[in-house]
Amino acid sequence: MNKDTELSLAYLGHAPQSAARVLQGLDVASAADYLESVPARLAAPVLDNMSSWHAGRLLEALPPSRAAMVLRQLPFTAVTNMVRLTRRERRAEILEELPRRMAKRLRSALIYPRHQAGAWLDPEVPVMRTNDSTDDALAVLRASRRNVSHVFLESHVDGTYTGAVPVCEVLSAGPEVNLDQLRIDASEAVSNRASLSSVSADGRWSEFLYLPITGRRRNLLGGLSRAALREGLHEQALVPEPGDWMVLRKIVAALLVTCSGILRASIRSSHSQRPVLRG
Repeated sequence: MNKDTELSLAYLGHAPQSAARVLQGLDVASAADYLESVPARLAAPVLDNMSSWHAGRLLEALPPSRAAMVLRQLPFTAVTNMVRLTRRERRAEILEELPRRMAKRLRSALIYPRHQAGAWLDPEVPVMRTNDSTDDALAVLRASRRNVSHVFLESHVDGTYTGAVPVCEVLSAGPEVNLDQLRIDASEAVSNRASLSSVSADGRWSEFLYLPITGRRRNLLGGLSRAALREGLHEQALVPEPGDWMVLRKIVAALLVTCSGILRASIRSSHSQRPVLRG
């Protein structure tokens, strides 16, 4: 091991938060190549200190076996939050590389009923940390494949959702301005357990192309687009929700009782009207 490598590993071990910021400045492929070359025990804390957008993209860029190796170094709650940020197809490949019991537990934790917002969220919407700069945000916007109206912010202290900065604010601000110095919409994010019908009534749809979705600990999971909301509501209209099945069963039961009563009455009526034959 040469001296440069020793210094690099020491830096990762002693300053994972600082290392995370450095790697976020690289393109995803370069950052993934680097993390693939270092021990998983050192890569894991660095990944855990990144913004949710960067963590999700890096997990996807790593080979599934390597991503699984890194995840095994983290607490289960951190693993759950991180795996939520990956695309479903890549997520399945990573889960295949994890120990069976851990993968089963993760699959259970990641499932949402189809009528809830979490089932339709997009983990690839741009997310930054409050101590990131406008230059950092512009780099992510260029790398992102999403057409968005806002950049979502999470706290660089505890990773909780902080608010949303309009893209126009990022574009009009000067270089290297901290994002927390810009105009921030601090309205509450949508819970991943919120029903689609309640989200459809949110007043922010007139300004937002995506609404922010958070988990129980206010950790940012991604965004819900108007298109996904429409698709979910359409599906919901075709398939009754769990509570609707009880109502439907009661209606069917009532119809059966009614039809049975009508049939018995009809039979009695036909018997009473039948002519009596006398010998």
